[in-house]
Amino acid sequence: MTKEEANIKAKEVFDWYCSQCELIEAQAKKDGIWQNIGLDSNQYLFKPLMTEVKDKLAAIRESVDEF
Repeated sequence: MTKEEANIKAKEVFDWYCSQCELIEAQAKKDGIWQNIGLDSNQYLFKPLMTEVKDKLAAIRESVDEF
């Protein structure tokens, strides 16, 4: 895969990540577990998502043919 193709795929992953963050936040607010006490108070909700995104981006990075 070329760098341009990798950038397109990475952008798709980023867009997916943003939509998932919005869903997680909405669900947490609905469930009453969203906390408004600090910047890091809700990070535990996003940890599985961040792991998945990092794995997806690493796979894209490894598939780039040119450097």
